[in-house]
Amino acid sequence: MSATMRRREVVFVLFLVIGPIVGYLIGNPKGYGVLGAVLGFFLGFIGWIIMAVIPAKR
Repeated sequence: MSATMRRREVVFVLFLVIGPIVGYLIGNPKGYGVLGAVLGFFLGFIGWIIMAVIPAKR
């Protein structure tokens, strides 16, 4: 396996781990922690943007 392929795998795994964590951290103060984690996992950066613009629960 080449070094480039190994690097891509590491970046992919890091993205899968960091995406939901960041989504949760953005959504939790607004009352949408789980939704933020799910969107962060499936949509990544786009999910973070969605969580940043969604209004907080009342």
